[in-house]
Amino acid sequence: MRIFFVYPEIGITVIGSRMLHMGIATLSAYVKQQGHFTGVLRVTTNDKEELISRVRRFKPDVVGISSGTNQWAFARQFGQWIKEATDIPIIYGGWHPTLVPEDAISLPFTDYVCIGEGELPLAELLARMQKGLPTDTVQGLWVRHNGTITRNPGRPLIKDLDSLPFMDLEVFDFGRLNYSLNTLEGFNRTLLIYAGRGCPFSCTFCCAKAFRDIYKASHSGPYLRIKSPKRVVEEIAHHHKKYPFLDSIAFSDEMFVYSEKWLAEFVPLYKREVNLPFFASARVDTVNEEILRLLKEAGCLILYYGVETGNEELRNKVCKKGITNEQIRWAFRKTREHGIRALASLIVGVPYETEENFRETVKLAVELEADAYEIHSFTPFPGSEAMEICRKEGWVKDDVPLSLMNGTGIDMPWFSSRRIVECTGELTDAIVHMLANKKQRGYYDFAGNFDSAQKASLPEIPIQLGTLIAGCHERVWLLVHPPSSVTYGNVQIRERSDLVFYIGMSGSVYSMPGGGVEFIITVNGAKVFSKKLDPKRKIKDRGWFVHKASLDKYAGQSVEVSFVTRAFGRGGNQYCSAGWGRPYLTQRP
Repeated sequence: MRIFFVYPEIGITVIGSRMLHMGIATLSAYVKQQGHFTGVLRVTTNDKEELISRVRRFKPDVVGISSGTNQWAFARQFGQWIKEATDIPIIYGGWHPTLVPEDAISLPFTDYVCIGEGELPLAELLARMQKGLPTDTVQGLWVRHNGTITRNPGRPLIKDLDSLPFMDLEVFDFGRLNYSLNTLEGFNRTLLIYAGRGCPFSCTFCCAKAFRDIYKASHSGPYLRIKSPKRVVEEIAHHHKKYPFLDSIAFSDEMFVYSEKWLAEFVPLYKREVNLPFFASARVDTVNEEILRLLKEAGCLILYYGVETGNEELRNKVCKKGITNEQIRWAFRKTREHGIRALASLIVGVPYETEENFRETVKLAVELEADAYEIHSFTPFPGSEAMEICRKEGWVKDDVPLSLMNGTGIDMPWFSSRRIVECTGELTDAIVHMLANKKQRGYYDFAGNFDSAQKASLPEIPIQLGTLIAGCHERVWLLVHPPSSVTYGNVQIRERSDLVFYIGMSGSVYSMPGGGVEFIITVNGAKVFSKKLDPKRKIKDRGWFVHKASLDKYAGQSVEVSFVTRAFGRGGNQYCSAGWGRPYLTQRP
């Protein structure tokens, strides 16, 4: 049998967007093990003809569409297009169909909905289809057949994750992908991987508890399952041998740091067999001095911590996080003392939050001086306790599509949806200016003097001082879209001066239409630097690149420095988001 996996990632704006879907990578490996054939399509544009063309080219027996809530509108549309054009059976999976299966099975073009882990249900479905057997009794699937819907019971969780095959990276043409969290640190290829599945905690803004409740009905046992350290290391070593260009690992577990005993066994194996720098998530109340020592010994570069809000009552009574501000301060301080960088994840607009509470978040975020930040407007997701709170209070509407791209889905009388989005921007600005002012570089930092610069850009895309999480640091950037210019006057140039800077295009546009970007720096109108990047067509142009320009000829002068971008190539300036990374002047010895 041939199955074609489709997953939408439209409008994703994270640098170096996912590209690799780990769930599909595991599903593909599992069904290939059963003798089936697989293909994958990551959809980044809402192009009906291209989608149908790719499906027809693969000639699948079934199409599997995976989606979260933030992409569900697209996933639903894709299913309709495929069914109308080909009449191929459609199976929906992913966490949105799992949490809200009625959303999927109610669609007249849906044939199957997979609820929960898909390896066993999908393998059984394909085997039955291959043999011409009835498929309406497959445990773990809801089935629509001849107008009748069968809601089969859930399937128990896979208890032994070591029994699963290694992820299938070949189906993604992994050798051509350029997924990296850290190009500014000298790394270019990052492997994303899970050490386990599930989370034992019950934060109200998360769906982990809802997933646990789903599996309770099938008497599945513990929701949190972790592979053995030996198996995790074996898989990473396997992929590293096959793709020797890999230079870093990102553990994408909801919480990688959970067991000190597990880590103590993992560290020597990882150092001996892999020994690549890695990134992971933790809670501030699950780390201690010994765990941090082990993580550093293994090569951990950054830990991602959920801070959420600066108000303890909201964090613990509403979000049910169960951590104090003092625990947060301790974890960030100790993490840095052990030579690991710390990222703070923050949410604006949690249920019952006020603007006064929001100011507490700003204060704590600035106080922490984290190495990097992730900032989100609160979005209540189906199945989460926070969604139930919002529905009860009348703060969400059933007819409003939930999407991360819409900013937020909550509208409180004292803290409107629009104001939450504005405050999210204010928090970002506060952090940007803190970083620009407290961590200035060289003897003249252009980011630190951004407010005094003259700016010219497209009216709809203003130039901004922003941050990008690139590598292990929060980087301050001049975020631009060509044509643009940022000009600084009366810049005093000292002897033996170099202008140091990064350039790059946003990873979110690599697969989009449009041209490349030429980066130009002029001093008093004379060009001192020019470089063209076209990452949409040249893999070598993907990433963020450091450059240096000598300004010796201007020593002792007061000059005008301009940072200019313009588009080139086929498609013009469509989808050309780019940036100048923290330009500054420094003196050579």
